[in-house]
Amino acid sequence: MDKNRFDPVLPEDEFARTAKAGADHHLENPSPEGKNENAKEKDTDARCKDEQFVGNEENVLPTSIQMNDSLTFLHDGTEKEGLVRYIGTINEEEYVGILLTGPSIGLGDSDGTFQGKPYFTCPAKQGVFCPLKDLKKGSLSRLESLRLQRDHSSLLHEEYLELKAAMLKELDIRLEEKLTEFLDFQQRLTKLEANFVKDEELKLKREQSEKSIIYRLSKLEEQNANAKDLEEESHKYYTPDTYSLLSNYGPREKENLPIFIYSIFVFLFQVALLLSLVFSIVIPAWRSNDTIDGTNEIFPGDVEPIVKVVQVLSIIVYTVFADYSMQDLIIAFNFFFNIKGALNDTQRVGKMLLSALLRLLQGLAAVVATFFLIFTSLTAKDVVLNFAAINFISGLDDVAFSLVTTGIFGRRMKDKALEIKDKHLPDCILSSDFPMRGSWAVILLVGVTMIAIGLSFIVVPQSQGEFLYEVFRIEFGEETDFNKYSGCYHDETSSSRFDGRPIYQLDTEEEAVFGYCKKEQRWYLFDSSKSGYEDACAAAKERGESLLAYSSRTHSFDIEAIFSDPWFSRGHTPLDATFFVDGPGVRDGCGKKIGDGRCDVELNIDEFGFDGGDCCASTCNHPYCGLGTINYAFGTNVSSVGGGDGYQSCLDPSMETIEILFNFIDLDDSTDSTDSFPFLRVECDGVTHLTLNIVEIMDNKTETIYVSDGSSCTVGVTTASAWDAMNYTIYHNKIGGMLNNNAIITKGNIYRSNKSSTFQLVPRCYLKKLRDYIDINQIYANENTPQRMVIMDYLIGNGTKSIETLTSECENPFFIEQYALAVTYVSAKIAKVDIPNISSIANVFPEEMQDNRIHCSWSFVRCKSGHITSLSLGYSGMKGTLATEVGLLSKLTSLYMHDNSLSGPIPSELGNMSNLETLSLGDN
Repeated sequence: MDKNRFDPVLPEDEFARTAKAGADHHLENPSPEGKNENAKEKDTDARCKDEQFVGNEENVLPTSIQMNDSLTFLHDGTEKEGLVRYIGTINEEEYVGILLTGPSIGLGDSDGTFQGKPYFTCPAKQGVFCPLKDLKKGSLSRLESLRLQRDHSSLLHEEYLELKAAMLKELDIRLEEKLTEFLDFQQRLTKLEANFVKDEELKLKREQSEKSIIYRLSKLEEQNANAKDLEEESHKYYTPDTYSLLSNYGPREKENLPIFIYSIFVFLFQVALLLSLVFSIVIPAWRSNDTIDGTNEIFPGDVEPIVKVVQVLSIIVYTVFADYSMQDLIIAFNFFFNIKGALNDTQRVGKMLLSALLRLLQGLAAVVATFFLIFTSLTAKDVVLNFAAINFISGLDDVAFSLVTTGIFGRRMKDKALEIKDKHLPDCILSSDFPMRGSWAVILLVGVTMIAIGLSFIVVPQSQGEFLYEVFRIEFGEETDFNKYSGCYHDETSSSRFDGRPIYQLDTEEEAVFGYCKKEQRWYLFDSSKSGYEDACAAAKERGESLLAYSSRTHSFDIEAIFSDPWFSRGHTPLDATFFVDGPGVRDGCGKKIGDGRCDVELNIDEFGFDGGDCCASTCNHPYCGLGTINYAFGTNVSSVGGGDGYQSCLDPSMETIEILFNFIDLDDSTDSTDSFPFLRVECDGVTHLTLNIVEIMDNKTETIYVSDGSSCTVGVTTASAWDAMNYTIYHNKIGGMLNNNAIITKGNIYRSNKSSTFQLVPRCYLKKLRDYIDINQIYANENTPQRMVIMDYLIGNGTKSIETLTSECENPFFIEQYALAVTYVSAKIAKVDIPNISSIANVFPEEMQDNRIHCSWSFVRCKSGHITSLSLGYSGMKGTLATEVGLLSKLTSLYMHDNSLSGPIPSELGNMSNLETLSLGDN
């Protein structure tokens, strides 16, 4: 059933009528004493089952009974009437609780409870419970129903009036009691007010007495505190460090000398370490990292905000929470503050003065080092680590003292250290007190000075633009599409700044701009002509075609600090870009292109790659490189005879130089046209290095040409007349930078015909390898040693190998043995009379030596671990001599040269070959 049926709600008039009727009936018919109510409840079912209901029962079912229905029924053989107040399940059976009304009031057996459990509320004997299945609702007439409702409402109203009257009576009684209490309280209050005036005078006297007692107690406490301070001052001890050892043990006493030297060494170590830290910052050559933001060479221009906070906090902590170095300063100042009293005392204070002076110097060095390390740190971690390092160095004197007390340096030093540890300071130091405000004065002076100087080096110059580079240059790689944005970028006006950073504009027709966006913490390169934006943040947000490139994240104030970090294109790919900071070379070269095929003197320096290689034939990559650049050559003005093409401005130190000397020139003077002059052309590695017309005034003059290391060159002269004659010599200048003299490469004579000389420069690495074994001046062939050129041609491949291959081969650990083997073979193979007829290596070396450069695979050579151990050239038709270079085969154990036609002396170097066991030179 619905729970709402268990909580009946009656109209107020009906409830009042019912309650009144029930109450009246209860008063007129009280229940008999001793009657068992529980027993009657148990008989309820039986009484209700057989009773007949009054009223019309037609078409009326038990399920039609609802809450608050009026009904008549038979109960205990008596016809009763009432209202339904409960319908529900009790003990698994449906029951109806009925409130008796009208004449039936007081004839019930319940007060709304059934078997001890309440189900509705009514006066005693005014309720009954019957099973629903045994009960049918009887119909009342309209007149009876109205009477029932009226009687019920009337009863409730009378009960309400009686209850209201009783409550008003009780309220009057309580008010009367409270009024009596109030009057009594008012009387007592009057008496207290009368006594208050008398007590006020006593209270005033008591307060005065208490103030007097408190004042006297405070004076006594102050006197006691002063007495304790004086007592503590009179028992101050030396600080446990090596400077206290210096205060007591001087070098004059022999037994004190070790501990004095030990303490001095501790001081020297501390100062040396501290000064090393300072010098590593202020001396550029000592720095491990010289990347500083801005033009200031020591202090970074703009570190991250967190770093600035940590810097200031570190200085505050360093000064307020005094570490070792600050404590040393305070102790030293304390001594000098009391030095007057110490000098007036009869005690000797020389050692104490030395100790205080050294302590002061160490403390000042620590303060200076702390200042530089903290304000030059680029990260918060560096600040903390540097701060800890300073504290460690400043505490070395304390650590050193502790080591002495352990006895590690001997019993005598230990005893002296322990004696100091328990020793009181002398009275002369305590004669006048270094006030507490003096200690704070030192702390504040050091702290404020460090912060002020640090900020002056960073904040003030930054606000004045000192850290700004006004010009920088950027060069993008040719393989990118950014080459047109290469060039100089200028900070045109100080007003064109966003987020405190300058805006850099390209000095060409391209409207490219570099700007910083503080929100994104990046520098951006964007094309303002495509977007119309003038600040980097707007271009970065738009992300259109105007955005060209961006940097890594940075807080740096100046763009120079981000040059070495990666840059990215709009598509997030890394950029090939090279930055050049402001300087004379950068400013002078603005407006000129690097790598455009024209040699610009302003850009012809190492920083710009010697104008991107435009100034040297071997590195210039444009079709018009070197054209029309020669007006003066061989000490002669050649502009009148057509000038020439060349690379006289080449300054690349990686290049080698050759020099051409005209020893003699005799030309046909029958015509003066430029077509009648002989023509000189120099080509190396297929690239023209020099072309010009030859005139007689070039006689006995030279011209220097820069060529690549190991180049294969051809020097050709085309005559213009059958009567032209000349003689020239070609030199290798200062070979590999090792010689002051020039080595002759070749010579040439020209008479009535064209002439060309082809040669290959000996690579620089070969010269360095061989300079200890041969005369470098004779490295190339000449009249006396034509076989030398054959040997070098064999080693360097006669122009068939690249410089990279040659460099790799000369780094071979067996290179010297290969050289010695080649010289030994050629010297033994060629007779002296046949030397002038040598034309090429094909006439000298066997095919196996020409085709395979692995010497250990040749038929006449035996090796062990790559070293030549046996050389068998017997019965080989040798006609020459045994070369001294055979001594370079240091691992050789067997040498067979028998049954040949060798001549000449036996090299003395054979006597120095300690591993040689077999030497066969018979039948020669």
